[in-house]
Amino acid sequence: FQESGNDNSAELKVRVKNVPLGNPLVPGDHGVVRLKKQGLERTLSTQNGKVSFGNLLVGDGYTLEVSHESGSTVYDLPLEYWGSKENFSIEQPASVIEFTRNMPYIGGVRAFDGKNFALYSGVETGNTVRIHLLVRNPNQEKKNVKVFLKLKNIANGQSALLQESVVVDGQGDERVILEFPAGEEGIYRYAPALMLNDGSERFTDCWDWVEEPLFSVVEEQKALDFAGYRWDVKAGFGHPGPNLWSNHHEIARVSEEGDLHLSLQKKNGHWFASEVVSQKKFGYGTYTFYLKSDPEEYCPNVVAALFLFGDNENEIDIELTRWGNPENPYAGNYVVQPSNIPGNHYRFPIELEGSYTTHRFVWKPGKISFKSWHGHEREPEPHLKIASWEYTGNQIPQNREMRLHFNIWLFRGAAPAQPRKYSLVISDFEFIPKN
Repeated sequence: FQESGNDNSAELKVRVKNVPLGNPLVPGDHGVVRLKKQGLERTLSTQNGKVSFGNLLVGDGYTLEVSHESGSTVYDLPLEYWGSKENFSIEQPASVIEFTRNMPYIGGVRAFDGKNFALYSGVETGNTVRIHLLVRNPNQEKKNVKVFLKLKNIANGQSALLQESVVVDGQGDERVILEFPAGEEGIYRYAPALMLNDGSERFTDCWDWVEEPLFSVVEEQKALDFAGYRWDVKAGFGHPGPNLWSNHHEIARVSEEGDLHLSLQKKNGHWFASEVVSQKKFGYGTYTFYLKSDPEEYCPNVVAALFLFGDNENEIDIELTRWGNPENPYAGNYVVQPSNIPGNHYRFPIELEGSYTTHRFVWKPGKISFKSWHGHEREPEPHLKIASWEYTGNQIPQNREMRLHFNIWLFRGAAPAQPRKYSLVISDFEFIPKN
């Protein structure tokens, strides 16, 4: 068979697409398309997801194989086999094929400790993490695949490989459960992959290390006592931020004087934030917070917050931050969520006189009143006032019980320009229920 250069020659144009719900930018320039027929084999790389084969004879018997350069350093940069189109015809003057990946791929990965999603709560050492991988098969025929999952503890770089074989029905989904014994505390990143289980050792999906960790392992779930209440200490990875969260004593503790110390600091090359969450739920009433921290000394993308949280639309916040902008003169923020609604956010300068401040909000039906002042007087003199604001908008939480949170973290997860330890110190908290 010879390629044709005469008037009977034709052109084949191929556009390669990812799975229907996949990244529309993939394959971009990383697709590999191989055209075959007896006596002919040509391979081209995609440009913006497209290739064009010229000088082809009109006729049938052509086969197209499509692969993708994975970019996965975890699995040594293999090609992902995305599938083939068999025995098709090319017509004059040109034929066009819209090729969509038709080999099994990974639809999602989650980890559980038996009760909860293990990323945010943390799994205690000695327990087993159950990792669920969703495998999707867009092909008409059932496929037998090997499922791989590499895990890496970011604290010490140690890794583990889990694997399982599964048969996925044509145009079907299959959930694979892998078990990992949580013997060592740390935060674990992950990289899954699929390989056809037919002896060809062809990967069909292959990920590099995912930036967002999969689960956290802690020595134990921790809680502490402060201001007459019991507080759970957060561990794992997630929002706000997103951030890594630690429950180690040096990150979150109560001092001998009874002050709550929450820290933001770098350990083992990673920044760790801290948060405590009240075990008690609170309702309407007066909330007063006594701070020993100067937020004006924070790097602009450090955030300290005192807030009631029910969900993203039922939240009341006092936030101390410049939101990453060193030119922002307003380090104080009163917020009723959602904050993107006009009128739900009030900003103010703090201009401290020393490092002691008091902050309060009063939550009532139809109104939330905020106030901040210098010092730790329970009722301030007028000259001590920093700011005040009343909110009477439509997003006031109804009389539902919500947990109270204190935290210090990095805005958008970005490391501070001044790499030192930052602290939120709360000397006391008072709650007076509404009569």
